[in-house]
Amino acid sequence: MTGADERERRARQCSQLMSEQGWDALVASFPESLRYLGGVSSVSASVNRRTAVLAVVGPGGRVEGIVAPTGDVASLVASGQEADRIWSYGRFVFFGEGALAQKVSDVAARASATPVEAVLRALADLGLGGRVALEDDGLLPGLSMELFTAHVFLPTNQKLLALRQVKSAWEIGQLAQACEIAEQALQESLAGAREGTTDLELVQSFQVAAQRLGAVPLFAVMAIGEQAALADTPPVGRALRRGDMVRCDVGVTFEGYRADIARTACLGTPSAKVKAYYDAILVGEDNGIASLVAGGVAEQVFSAAVEGTRRSGIGHYDRSHVGHSIGLEVYDGMLLASGRTDEIRDNMVFCVETPYYEIGWGGVQVEDMVVVTPQGPRILNQTPRTLWEIS
Repeated sequence: MTGADERERRARQCSQLMSEQGWDALVASFPESLRYLGGVSSVSASVNRRTAVLAVVGPGGRVEGIVAPTGDVASLVASGQEADRIWSYGRFVFFGEGALAQKVSDVAARASATPVEAVLRALADLGLGGRVALEDDGLLPGLSMELFTAHVFLPTNQKLLALRQVKSAWEIGQLAQACEIAEQALQESLAGAREGTTDLELVQSFQVAAQRLGAVPLFAVMAIGEQAALADTPPVGRALRRGDMVRCDVGVTFEGYRADIARTACLGTPSAKVKAYYDAILVGEDNGIASLVAGGVAEQVFSAAVEGTRRSGIGHYDRSHVGHSIGLEVYDGMLLASGRTDEIRDNMVFCVETPYYEIGWGGVQVEDMVVVTPQGPRILNQTPRTLWEIS
């Protein structure tokens, strides 16, 4: 499947959703939805999530127009967006001559004062009205009220999120590539670890490797010894000592798609408790992965993972969740947690994890990315899932 084929698939999928819901138009506002539906990304929106960048989608499921701050116009036009399909807002000054400068100037000259005005103007210019679905009005104070007077306002956050849950073969390939890069970067980081290496140096080594391999580092927890109990903890300068555990929970972004994986390593021979507890959480993760089958529900995976860990040596084990779906977001909509009855479907991709945190001692963790298939769950990770030993 090519990128063009994937875009067509998404348009058909979105058009079907709009038809089923009776929507005449859709205004998408989440950065992940803009990338999913229109391949649009914005640095300004990633820096400030209250910056409104929106995609206006017609009944055919295709992005008909972009609403963005005027400061984004030059980048959008240079990336191939048609200038007459961009509605900007706010004041920003560009200088220059030539075709690109003229197009940017033309868009800026008709800029609206606010994103609300720009959205309404785009809908009017495109001839889109009636039942308009807005993904989220939290970033645009007053937008829902104004749309309600002009159209029929329909909040639709969960509908678009659900649209992304089942992945295409192309998307699974992107996620597999992100996973491979995260694993390779983690291996390179730990390969250079020695007694005296700090958690900060491990984080920096991972980040450098991930970038060299073509991804953007997203997060890196390299928690050593007693720091491993502190869940999502930043580096504090803790140096490795012989016998220390290192709980590694890392993530990257590859062309918009996320990876989130975890492994546990030891400098030298692990203690009996580290080995026993890691073995227990690995059994728990195995049980959770085995429960990832189409037609099942999220809470079944949770129960299998927690109970498997308890039976395998950590009788008091408990968790708030044992994983989540992943895609354009790390937490891509579904949580594998108690009480969650979301249905698992083929071609969904999940991160399954069974971390254990004990304050005053440390922590162990294993996390893998898993695709649900008709033949059963398939793990995307290629590295050993056993306890790693740094020699």
